Amino acid sequence: MKQKTKQTEEYILTPKNDVIFRMLFGKKGNENILKDFLEGILEREIKSVEIGKDTILLPDIIGEKTGILDIRASLEDGTKIDIEMQNINSGNIEKRMTYYLSKLYTKDLKKGQDYSELNQVIGIAILDFNYFKNIKEHHTVWKMTEQKYKKEMIEEQEMHFIELPKFLKSEINVKRKLDQWLLFLDQSKKELVNMAKKENNKVEEASAEYEYLTGEEEIERLAFLRMKYELDHNSGMSYAKKQGEEIGMKRGMKVGKEEGMKVGREEGMKEGMRAGILKTAREMKKEGIDISLIMKITGISEEEIKKL
Repeated sequence: MKQKTKQTEEYILTPKNDVIFRMLFGKKGNENILKDFLEGILEREIKSVEIGKDTILLPDIIGEKTGILDIRASLEDGTKIDIEMQNINSGNIEKRMTYYLSKLYTKDLKKGQDYSELNQVIGIAILDFNYFKNIKEHHTVWKMTEQKYKKEMIEEQEMHFIELPKFLKSEINVKRKLDQWLLFLDQSKKELVNMAKKENNKVEEASAEYEYLTGEEEIERLAFLRMKYELDHNSGMSYAKKQGEEIGMKRGMKVGKEEGMKVGREEGMKEGMRAGILKTAREMKKEGIDISLIMKITGISEEEIKKL
């Protein structure tokens, strides 16, 4: 099934789209889907999963400050999990995951409680790009360890990174649970996706939910806007690089090539990002979205939006 949007025949909304991803795995009632998905990643049996209360926050889907949508869940033993679907490589993902994990680790510790009462926390980042250049494995697990003896200092914290492009080039096994789910997320290998659905009824269930979600006009529209923001972001970055080189060359004649290029790149980046945000706001205005929501999502003023 090749799911296309009503707005365009050019783009395909897959479960990697973070709006669709969150609706699939972060919605109350889809606990069994999330449970099976987590079992594939963690390679352990899970008795039950409770999805966090702040699950669906669809208005906060566009813009740098709210660009990452997460799913938070708790397991039967108190383990807390944070799952991120990241489509844009904006750098420092490992630092952001460390920050999220530290917040999650201490969140529920009340005054007077002992540190020994802290529960395990697991961060999972699914990346639609290659990030660890010198590592060929698509699924890596990171912990704090002593370098010589490889002893774990804090056993309760771990981070999982899954790089989808590396997975697609690996030796795929449709009988392996994680492979089944990654095939479903990517949707590019249709024959293998169909095989994964036959092997795993939870993947089949998620596929039915996916088709339902991408058929709902409002969800489809929001997911499309999110995808468009990502495309505009990439376009803005490309424009920013070109602008930076041009400005840098001009400044280089006056203050030295190296310094001029540095300043030029910074100015070009700002200009490119600004152009991308304004373009997205203009499209949202054309879609008839309320100005207050556009302000919240893009961060630009009411006066600027009215002028678009």
